[in-house]
Amino acid sequence: LRLRQITGPLTAPTLAQVGNPVVPSHGNAPDAPQKGTAATLGTLDIRPINAVYRDGSVWTTHTVTVDGRAGVRWYELDAATATAVQVGTVADESLYFYMPSISVNAERDLLLGFTGSDEDTYAGAWITGRRASDPLGETGPPLLFKPGEGPHTQMSSSGFNRWGDYSLTSVDPLDDQTFWTIQEYSGSNPNAWTTHIAQADFDCTVATYCTSKLSSKLCAPVMTWSGTPQLVLAPFFEVRVKGMDPKVNGIMFFGLGGPAAKPFQGATLCVASPLWRLPGRNSGGTTGCTGSFGYTLADILATPAGAQIQAGSRVWVQAWARDTGDPYGSSLSDGLTFEVCP
Repeated sequence: LRLRQITGPLTAPTLAQVGNPVVPSHGNAPDAPQKGTAATLGTLDIRPINAVYRDGSVWTTHTVTVDGRAGVRWYELDAATATAVQVGTVADESLYFYMPSISVNAERDLLLGFTGSDEDTYAGAWITGRRASDPLGETGPPLLFKPGEGPHTQMSSSGFNRWGDYSLTSVDPLDDQTFWTIQEYSGSNPNAWTTHIAQADFDCTVATYCTSKLSSKLCAPVMTWSGTPQLVLAPFFEVRVKGMDPKVNGIMFFGLGGPAAKPFQGATLCVASPLWRLPGRNSGGTTGCTGSFGYTLADILATPAGAQIQAGSRVWVQAWARDTGDPYGSSLSDGLTFEVCP
C-alpha cells in the first residue's frame, strides 16, 4: 500500500507521499463463480475501492486472493506514521467475497459491505462489522442481507463479465452512529445488476434487571447475551441463561408489553403479559451450576409474536426451569431486555 496526503489550498493542492505501510502480501483474486451459469463475475484487482479518514486513521479495503478464492481485506492505517494499526480479512471456505466498501462511525465501529457468490449461490449483498472494543483485526460472521435472484451474464465484446464498481458504505450524518450500505445483487434479469440498501446499527441496548430465584441446589440462574440484537443479524444474537442446575428441562418466555415484578411460584415474574413461550430445552451440564441453554433472535422472530417485532421494538425475556427439589417445582432466572435495531 502507498499512503499519500493532500495539503495546501484547494486551488493549489499538493500531493505528498507519507509512506508505505507494511501489510500482508496480497494478489489479484480470481473471478467469482455464480449459481446457474459457467460465466464468472469480474472481481477487479487489488486497488483499494474506497478510503475513509477519521480521527487520525485511514480505513480502506480491497479484494485479494485468499486460498484461491476472492476475499475482502481491510486496514486501519495511522495517517501520521504510515503504519498499520490493524488488518483484517473476510473470507469463506466456499464463498467468494469481493467489491467491498468500508466506513467507521463516531464510536470507531466499522461496517463492511460487499458482494458474495459461489457455484451454489447467486451474487448477493453481504455485510460484516466490528465494534471498536473487539480484538484487533476481527469482524463478525458475514451476513447475507439481500440474496441474489439469478445469474448475471452481461458479457462484454472481450468476453469479460463485468460486475460493476458499485459498493458504498457510509455513516448517517444525523447521528454519526447508524450505517447505510448500498450493494449489488444479481436480479432476475440476467443482463442487469441491481442494488439494495441496508441500514445497520451497533447501538442496540441490552440489559438485565429483576432478580433470580435460588434453586434447591443453590444455583442462581442468570440471563446473559452475545452479539447485537439487529434484525439483519438475528441468527447471531443469542440470549442465554447460565448458572443453572445441570440436566434440567426448561423454557424461555418473552413479552413485548414491558417489565413486571409479580410474585410467582416463590420467585419474581419479571415479564409483563401477554407472554410467548419458546420451545423447551435441556440445560445440559454435569455437576454444580453448569447448566445452560439459549435462543437466538431468529428463534424469537419465528414465534407467532415475531411479526410484531420491528426495528425499535423492545423485548423482555426470562427463563424458567424444572426443579424437583423446590416446593413449587420450578426455578426462575432474572430478566433481560433488549431493543431491536434494523
